[in-house]
Amino acid sequence: MVDIAGPPTNTVAVSEGTPQLTINHEAVVDLDSSNAFEGPEKLLEVWFAPSADTLPPGAHRDGLKTVSAEVWKEMLDIVNCKVLSIVESDHVDAYLLSESSMFVFSHKLILKTCGTTTLLWGLPHILEIAAAKAGFAHHRGSNVKGTDTAATPYRVFYSRKNFLFPDRQRGPHRSWNDEVHYLDKMFWGGSAYMVGKMNGDHWYLYLTSPNTDLTPPQTPASEKATETKVLNFPGEATPQHNNATGNDDETLEVLMTDLDVEKAKQFYLDNASALAESNFYKQQKLANQKSTPGALPIPSELTTEGHALGTVVSESCGLSDLYPPSSYPDARVDAYLFT
Repeated sequence: MVDIAGPPTNTVAVSEGTPQLTINHEAVVDLDSSNAFEGPEKLLEVWFAPSADTLPPGAHRDGLKTVSAEVWKEMLDIVNCKVLSIVESDHVDAYLLSESSMFVFSHKLILKTCGTTTLLWGLPHILEIAAAKAGFAHHRGSNVKGTDTAATPYRVFYSRKNFLFPDRQRGPHRSWNDEVHYLDKMFWGGSAYMVGKMNGDHWYLYLTSPNTDLTPPQTPASEKATETKVLNFPGEATPQHNNATGNDDETLEVLMTDLDVEKAKQFYLDNASALAESNFYKQQKLANQKSTPGALPIPSELTTEGHALGTVVSESCGLSDLYPPSSYPDARVDAYLFT
């Protein structure tokens, strides 16, 4: 595994009980979005238990959240993306990445990456980390390539939209068939689906059944890839799964292409920075009635490309409902790469 020293980070002081924020300013210096970019994200969810309250015996009481950021960074090096900032809370640790984001709960990990990242290359290492660092049940001598020990997941989900530039993908992501074959080598009894027009926009999904088994060593005769089933709307229902805990887990994906250039300019750095700076002064004035407005410094993060828009999006999307200023006066959601 490549050992790349992490760049210096800046940790913002927080109040007790507030999600803690770590920002990596240097990682954004060389980011360039001037060329054509693969926007649709690869989405991977690896569950090791149905919920945070049902961790299996032997697992660390904090589950995956006990794993250090440095360990996750090594895994993300293999995926070919960098950590820009980290927000830690009691229930989830949110990692803002150079290509999207990662969320670590005690019982599951959600990793979303765009561009030409090699997301599935990180999967064997996620299973290894879950076994070695979080104490989840595992098998030695598994068929998971590149690892001697791999945790047995409860469920695995992998999905993505069809690529805009499939010829630029790397590793197992050059085609959906390659991705299915890669996953089949790790998990026994997976199912593959496609939703939408084959000659238009469509969505791919690979999932395993509850209590996933790792694939045993295969013989040449058993290496036939899982067949991708086509689902049509309306009519045919999407795949259903049994919910052992009764907790609904739903995902809404909003994909936008061919945006109007003039309308999109309101999300550019100049406009977003000005708005974020104005809102910052207002919030600080309310939070510190005795402070002198002229003495309040503008955080350097507000001038980082894309970060200002994160502030605007946070306020516009009701994220303050999740972290009320009265309880979390120092909490803030960061975002990069919007421009």
